[in-house]
Amino acid sequence: MKREELGGLLSATVLLDSGYEPEGGYDTVCACDMMSELLASMNQTGQNSRGVLLLTNMTNPQVVRTSEMVDIRLVIFLRGKKPAPETIALARSCGISIMTTPHTMFSSCGILHAEKLQDVQTYNRDV
Repeated sequence: MKREELGGLLSATVLLDSGYEPEGGYDTVCACDMMSELLASMNQTGQNSRGVLLLTNMTNPQVVRTSEMVDIRLVIFLRGKKPAPETIALARSCGISIMTTPHTMFSSCGILHAEKLQDVQTYNRDV
């Protein structure tokens, strides 16, 4: 799924467009607030360079640093949260797009699941 489609489904606002779009679009969702859990999940799946997006309530620069480590290139902040300017600047330098949606994590996951996007853990079991 293309970033623009995701934005429409989630009523999201683009805060930063890195210009990057995976060849096959985004097809996998990681919904997580603990960055240690994000690292553990992504290291187990071996999904680097895939179309994985992150849904999170956390808006600090660590989200961007961790996303960069596991090759996530789209972060969507939940409940209308907007990151500080330093977080946006870091995302710009890392080539990571940032969006914000008014939806909760539960609602966002439900919307994306209905559109057949995969859960990061489901993908791991299917391999």
